Amino acid sequence: MTRNIVKALFYEILVDTKLLESFIRRVILVSFILLSTIAPDFARADSLLYYELRPENFPQELQSLVSRLGAQQPLASTQPGAVNHRELERIRNEAKQKLTQLSRGYSDELWFIIGLSSEALGELPQALEAYDKASQFSVRDPLPRFRHALLRKKQQEFRPALDELKEVLWQARASEHEVLFVMAECLHALGLDEEAKTHLERARAMNPQFAPALRLLVQTRMKLISTAQLPGEKLAAESLIIADLQALTAIEPNDRESQLQLTRMLLKSSDPLFDSAQLKRGQALATQVAEESKYKDETAVRLLFDIHLKLKDLKAAEDVALRGLKANPNSATLKDAQAQLAIETESVAKEKEILVR
Repeated sequence: MTRNIVKALFYEILVDTKLLESFIRRVILVSFILLSTIAPDFARADSLLYYELRPENFPQELQSLVSRLGAQQPLASTQPGAVNHRELERIRNEAKQKLTQLSRGYSDELWFIIGLSSEALGELPQALEAYDKASQFSVRDPLPRFRHALLRKKQQEFRPALDELKEVLWQARASEHEVLFVMAECLHALGLDEEAKTHLERARAMNPQFAPALRLLVQTRMKLISTAQLPGEKLAAESLIIADLQALTAIEPNDRESQLQLTRMLLKSSDPLFDSAQLKRGQALATQVAEESKYKDETAVRLLFDIHLKLKDLKAAEDVALRGLKANPNSATLKDAQAQLAIETESVAKEKEILVR
């Protein structure tokens, strides 16, 4: 709050006082710039991508407005929540009124509030304009510019979004991994997967616990595997994907899709003689998902069946297929598994007959 009051005082003196000598004006201007440098507005944001409105990070005069806005807009969620449109319009109108009532030192926060309100209302052109004005009033705060870029990405304006994110990148060192992730999303959408991979690897190096970057990195590596020309390149890429998925499932142990994708990769790349430990890891993951779903998850059940089959544990494979079909009587994939098991059982029996002879 003190920072905003001092900023406002400097700004008002600088703009409105006509009797100051040019030297004094320069001193005030330098002081204003130094104040922004020492205590940048970005201190109010712990995260750019998952920004949460916290009234205590705003001037006291705006805290009530921010609290009401925070109750209406789930900023931390990527999915739009249920909002009260009338309340959001009231908040936006009050913020516009305060622009004329309060000192200009509050303009960046007020335009930011107007931008968030407009974004929650789905009025993207108004939100873009408001974020742009907030950036003009506080050039050292990357948050309005970042949200401006996010909206451009949402409108599939990937090139302009990338240009803006490059400007944000050098300002937001604490959230650099988030900026790199959004840049990678834009590059991925433009079909520039190698560049996207480079950005995502940088993001992972900066914050190994940032799951969104890991998830997109896996997706990007999977896409690039199809272009690998040498067998060694493909094997190396598969090993990296397995490592990424293992890290991702450790960070988010309830991420079903990642668990099953990891199981699929382990099943595909493991030899039952030399990589039994990897297959056992896949077996544990598939068993967890299958049991949690009470064997209704056909994908998990089929993967578990295939692992048992690869390990030549036909009894366990049969048990899994039967439990899966009991939960999903009409499942084509599990009926196919049962037919495959019959063929494998017959093949094993013939091999035994040959050995006996």
